[in-house]
Amino acid sequence: WLGNMTFALPTIMIVIIWREFGFGTMLFLARLMTVSEEIFDAAKIDGTNWFQRMWYIVIPQLGTVIEFYTFISLITMIIWFRNSTIVTLLSVSVSTIISAFAAYSFARIPFAGKERIFNFIISLMVIPPIVMIIPLFVIITRIKLVNTYWSAIIIYTGLILPFSVYLLRNFFITIPESIIDSARIDGCNDLGIFLRIILPLSKSAMITLIIVNSLWVWNELLIAMIFLQKAELRTLMAGLIRFQGRFQINQPVIISMELPIFIELKVTHTNNYVFAKTKLSKLQFFKRYSRIQSLKDYAII
Repeated sequence: WLGNMTFALPTIMIVIIWREFGFGTMLFLARLMTVSEEIFDAAKIDGTNWFQRMWYIVIPQLGTVIEFYTFISLITMIIWFRNSTIVTLLSVSVSTIISAFAAYSFARIPFAGKERIFNFIISLMVIPPIVMIIPLFVIITRIKLVNTYWSAIIIYTGLILPFSVYLLRNFFITIPESIIDSARIDGCNDLGIFLRIILPLSKSAMITLIIVNSLWVWNELLIAMIFLQKAELRTLMAGLIRFQGRFQINQPVIISMELPIFIELKVTHTNNYVFAKTKLSKLQFFKRYSRIQSLKDYAII
């Protein structure tokens, strides 16, 4: 059945429902056992049928259990989502600022040993993070930063810095030297050139770098599990992995907690599509307008 596209999804849904049926039954049964039989007897005397008793007695009694379970799951998800947002924003922001200044130095400022230092930074990209886990854990433990946001932020910033410097440096060297020379003639120093010329011309590279680094930090799991061990400090990825065991995976909970991410991606995709469509419409309008103007000029001639 799993090999057939028609029956694969219904089969998986049936298996998940069957697996969760036992837990749900025990949870609701425990709540219904506390309901007095006098309520059902009074409802029978009043002439209610099975559906009316279920709708007006059983479901309201189970509502508190459902609301409590949903509330606990939602609060936990919000805390994990907040932790991931804090770690991602600070890590990407700090690394982007540092890498932008470093990349400009390697691209436009001459100093001794520039190529050797840059090659050394590039060589750090080939080192896998798992190799540095034990030394990093020893250092973070000695400076007493375990189970703090700063432990993950410092490590993430250091891991994404080599790639960030490499990407921005290669983009900065493509900017024409004549623009920078003109700015120097006008009396602009290196900081002014960087802030007023390099950064405005590098918006595409900066946005690409921020998106790539944000996705990596958001989806990273190993460092978050090791250095953020407290339940209130777990990131979203480290929290979702708690619902996955050796012999079972709580797929409904994982999917429900990933729902805000899917909604955010859908909204972002829709906005980008509308923006691109608007830009394309404007471009087509200007092309048609230019073509009409050229035809008018040709007719006049």
